[in-house]
Amino acid sequence: MNKGNQAGLALTAAGSLLSPARAHTSLVARGRQDAATLSETPSLSPTDFVSEVRRLAEKGDAKEQCHLACLYIRGEGVPQDHGEAMKWFHEAADRGNADAQFFLGLDSEDYAEEARWWRLAADQGHADAQYFLAMLDEGGRGAPRDVVSEIRRLAEEGDAEAQYHLARLYTRGVGIPQDHGLAVKWFHKAADRGNANAQFVLGLDSEDYAEEDRWWRLAADQGHADAQHLLALSYEGGFGVPRDFVAAYMWYDLAASRASTDERQRYSRDRDRIAERMSAQQIAEAKRLARDWKPAREANE
Repeated sequence: MNKGNQAGLALTAAGSLLSPARAHTSLVARGRQDAATLSETPSLSPTDFVSEVRRLAEKGDAKEQCHLACLYIRGEGVPQDHGEAMKWFHEAADRGNADAQFFLGLDSEDYAEEARWWRLAADQGHADAQYFLAMLDEGGRGAPRDVVSEIRRLAEEGDAEAQYHLARLYTRGVGIPQDHGLAVKWFHKAADRGNANAQFVLGLDSEDYAEEDRWWRLAADQGHADAQHLLALSYEGGFGVPRDFVAAYMWYDLAASRASTDERQRYSRDRDRIAERMSAQQIAEAKRLARDWKPAREANE
């Protein structure tokens, strides 16, 4: 996805980018120069981007410490260096970053140690850590590769959640060899079974506006807040869909109502920004559509 400066969904439960070096701060600003303008996020060159991540990491920003560790894991913009990655994962984890805690659990060869890290992350609501911890608690397994084997078994049996998590393992290359092709394969399997997180990630990885909007619409229709936000950006800017401020306002409003605390204010600001370009009648219609909206499963019942 070559669309301006992207943000944030790297390493969140909502879904990691297939190329995390393209992620920054807290939302995904898409659409080359136009989308960067809409999201008020400047576009950075790859070199400046890595330098900015490092600067923030060295200042003690736990999210960027985790981000820098991921860059070292993959060798994206920096030399691949497992030791340096672990250093930054530990820095971030010690500051309470749930993603880093999750990664350290994956990297551990000791049952008690991996369980300790995953529990710290799970207690913060980290969906992957909760999933992996449940695997440990269910089977009493003693090594990370045993958990991976169980996830693979469930994925091959058609479990969409396991397929999604297996794809994320292949994306990260921690605890399992990194393989973009296999990651995409398992994201597709999970998405085709209705997994909203997988649908969201496939939208991020698409090079085509219409295709990314198709995946985001599927995820948004299930209540995926980040997909709703990106779909709103699409309607506001006319990226892959006709420009429609009423639809944009509706999706911004829905995203704001479902987002985490960190994102809620940002999504609300985007909604309020577009409202300045709408008539009172348009705003009333958008609010009505948001009020009447139901997740796809409820709407079909």
